[in-house]
Amino acid sequence: MWRRMIYKPMGERHGIDLGTPEALGRGVMHLFNVDFALEFPRKLPPNVKLVGPLMPEPAQPLPTDLEEFVSGSGEAGVVYVSLGTVCSIGPQEFRELAAALSALPARVIWKVGRDDLPEGVTLPSLGLADNLKVVQWAPQNDVLGHPKTRAFLTHGGVNGLYEAAYHGVPIAGIPLIADQKDNVAKAVHRGFGLAVDPRGGLTAARIGGALRRLLVEPGFRTAAAKLSRQLRSRPRTPAQEAADWVQHVIDTEGEPYLQTPEDSIPLASLLLLDVFAFLLVAALAPMGLAWAVGSRVLAKRRVLKAKAA
Repeated sequence: MWRRMIYKPMGERHGIDLGTPEALGRGVMHLFNVDFALEFPRKLPPNVKLVGPLMPEPAQPLPTDLEEFVSGSGEAGVVYVSLGTVCSIGPQEFRELAAALSALPARVIWKVGRDDLPEGVTLPSLGLADNLKVVQWAPQNDVLGHPKTRAFLTHGGVNGLYEAAYHGVPIAGIPLIADQKDNVAKAVHRGFGLAVDPRGGLTAARIGGALRRLLVEPGFRTAAAKLSRQLRSRPRTPAQEAADWVQHVIDTEGEPYLQTPEDSIPLASLLLLDVFAFLLVAALAPMGLAWAVGSRVLAKRRVLKAKAA
């Protein structure tokens, strides 16, 4: 999927097939727009840099209609809902989602694009309550950064996840495809999110129950605020750090001195199969020698017994 959506269009634009191992192996520096504030700890080679999330930024004022809707939400605040644009849910699940959002005590901004409605479903047929405002597009970063925003219902895309974390907004995740399940798992692990696994059935009770927990249990908001501080406290912005490393590659003329040699090592050596083979032989050789010696000794004993008889 990523090859079709990202690598192929970029490759066609720049004249290189980014999806091949050869092209990826020529990469001098790999920059990732993530941060260990949210990622699971792991070892990384020296030419892999986590520069931090590039999309989040301080919130700008909302358009007038959205500001009026959000400002009038009172203490209950607003829940923002967006399930992305790549994959959608079925008609019955969409109706369950609408019922869950309509029953919330908070106001809801629900982003529903032209192609997001399942076949046979129309907005009027959903019987939406007055607490919902449906929009085809919303300035997601600015909505999440509004002080009245209390929770975010998301599909678990990496950009939305980091925007919510940056602004200290708890999330409820409905992971549908690709890396979304892992992304939502990170939010759950960090304590600022809940997962609504679609394999268990997307019912109004499950969706609404998760969102209500985010609205009333202060622990999620506390964890989100802590994560927000961690993401914001850095000497350089992610864009500046990314630019620093790009400039470094230019200044050093693309010297691959930070690359590790795994791309040029045979697969058997990379997986240490030769080492495991040696250890296996070293372990079995004494056993084989003992079996051979023992067999010869027993054979001689049988011969001697036969002669004595």
